[in-house]
Amino acid sequence: SRDWTFYVGVSAPCVLGLLIANVVTTALQLKKPERVTVSIECCYQNTGIATSVALTMFQGGDLADALGVPLFYGLVEAVVLGIYCIIAWKCNWTKAPAKESFCTMIGTSYEIIYAEVAEKKD
Repeated sequence: SRDWTFYVGVSAPCVLGLLIANVVTTALQLKKPERVTVSIECCYQNTGIATSVALTMFQGGDLADALGVPLFYGLVEAVVLGIYCIIAWKCNWTKAPAKESFCTMIGTSYEIIYAEVAEKKD
């Protein structure tokens, strides 16, 4: 029973943060995996803190309204970042090879693999 402005207002920081971070990191000529990392960090927020603050500051109907913000943001964040991560992986913007199977990609730490390869070169 919320107005459309609630949904736009709560989801906008997540979506705009992701877009702006991509533009800025591209302009700074960061490597593609670094762009993905910075973009995710800009977008990802700890909704647990916001939930704790809402539980402490509000009561009754105001509490229900206040809890809607971190809950909806968390949902938006999970969906947007999930889609973004899959697109970035398939576009070869991550260290995981785009042709790798999804299950293998999720279960492998490519940061460690890259470090081991670099160590062998030294």
